[in-house]
Amino acid sequence: LKSLFPKSSVLKKKRRSKLSFIGKKGLLSLPKRAAVIAFNSNDVYSIASRIKALKGGAAIVMGALSPQTRNSQVSMFEEGTVDYIVATDAIGMGLNLDIKNASFSSIRKFDGKESRFLKDSELGQIAGRSGRNISDGTFSTTLNCQNLPSKTINSIESHIYPDTEFLFWR
Repeated sequence: LKSLFPKSSVLKKKRRSKLSFIGKKGLLSLPKRAAVIAFNSNDVYSIASRIKALKGGAAIVMGALSPQTRNSQVSMFEEGTVDYIVATDAIGMGLNLDIKNASFSSIRKFDGKESRFLKDSELGQIAGRSGRNISDGTFSTTLNCQNLPSKTINSIESHIYPDTEFLFWR
């Protein structure tokens, strides 16, 4: 940022709660108030259907939903009508929900150009939806998600990420 905008200032804030990795969880063993993260609409609907059959219901959040639909889905989760929410990474962009666990069903996504693994900072942004303010949170993997490397887990838990040296504007 400094090279593009020399007069800019960067404000760094520390997370006020602990974020911990709890391993791989099956859908049956997901803790209540969990968000399952998928990266395409087919997976979102499929996982939500499986959770509905196993646990009674799940809300859905994707960037492709209308604001009214998204808000009604978020309300179902926030009011406790359902204890699970299945979402794309759109959940990491400004939604402040009462999530206790963020569980990745995949760590690959199509970014508009190619299918790629998410960077540690991107995974941390999404996992960081779990726990808020002074409430600790957890993150995990589920379903067919490959194991997270220990370096990635440590990076997310410590909130220390490599510098971003490239931005892609679509």
